[in-house]
Amino acid sequence: MKALGVGLGAFAFHDVEVVNAPSGKPGLVLRGKAAALAESQGVRGWQLSLTHTDRTAHAVAVAL
Repeated sequence: MKALGVGLGAFAFHDVEVVNAPSGKPGLVLRGKAAALAESQGVRGWQLSLTHTDRTAHAVAVAL
């Protein structure tokens, strides 16, 4: 939501899915309101970085 410049609740969490390429590289699949918003803003792709430890998890998503 932040990468698309909107606040919490602009679309449902289930409208965004993290998927893995055969290489293991993470990516995003958007559906519903999230996909419509990204398309209206001209988003053509994503860069996604994920990391975690036993106590924390972090993600960075960049809309292209």
